Amino acid sequence: KIGLLGSYARNEAKNDIAQLAFESDPKDRIQTLTRCLQQYPLDSTLVFVNMKSTANEICKHLQDLGAIVDTLHGDLDQREREKVMTTFANKSTRILVATDIAARGLDIENLDLVINYDLPHDSETYLHRIGRTGRAGAKGVALTIVNPRDTVELVPFEEITGEKFERPTLGFKNQYGLVPELKIPLMNTL
Repeated sequence: KIGLLGSYARNEAKNDIAQLAFESDPKDRIQTLTRCLQQYPLDSTLVFVNMKSTANEICKHLQDLGAIVDTLHGDLDQREREKVMTTFANKSTRILVATDIAARGLDIENLDLVINYDLPHDSETYLHRIGRTGRAGAKGVALTIVNPRDTVELVPFEEITGEKFERPTLGFKNQYGLVPELKIPLMNTL
């Protein structure tokens, strides 16, 4: 049963959010994420993970590549969360890596891209995640990285949104680093 939220989110996803899936072996997942960011270097990106250790690992990897990135997870106190959200909302941080617990209730204007680095545990969580983009008539993009053996797990997400995932290839564009746009903040928060 979809319920009221599911019905609303399904309509929003169908109209305003492009849903793409990229297959990746678990050992190559962080490189696949990097290639997704290379192919889709948008102004603001929210990467969802299931565990705070994964959020910290991704953040460090992207910082090592020069990206403007931060994390949002349950270990942050309220003051730290507010600082992270302010810099992300002001586009001083280009990429935010967040767990679902920390990301509940996020209202970010003009969020261009959501990446599901880890598959969410259920369809409602998937709708919550992708619903952060494509709001108020704006177009959004939701990418999902999936283990080739687990592609069947995408079916419930397709059913709840009423849309099939597009499955483009990432190609070999700039495979050795991030594009310069992700290394420069759009704004500086004082």
